[in-house]
Amino acid sequence: MRDADRAVKLLTEARRRFPGAPEIVYYLAIAQREAKQSQQAVATFEEALHEAQLDEDDDVINAKFYFNYGAAAEQAGLTKKRLICSDSQFRSTRQIRRKPTTTLDTCGRITI
Repeated sequence: MRDADRAVKLLTEARRRFPGAPEIVYYLAIAQREAKQSQQAVATFEEALHEAQLDEDDDVINAKFYFNYGAAAEQAGLTKKRLICSDSQFRSTRQIRRKPTTTLDTCGRITI
């Protein structure tokens, strides 16, 4: 059995034992993508997104999530969904950038 197939099996069991854990669903989706189960991976990414939104879990839904989701959509031939994931990934990346801060430089001038 290949590592990706084994991971799918283990994570499917983990998901059954620990329902409501979006990070397990996310890792299952990645394993499915690696096991070339592209259509199922896309569906599982959608489930992970839904569960994370219900739990308000910001640790799962980030730019990396959308990158992996988009890669699965591309493997599955879902071009439109890939573009949506790319846009979401871009928006996630922009949200984590630091906000500009105002400080004084050595001459007492305000810098941003």
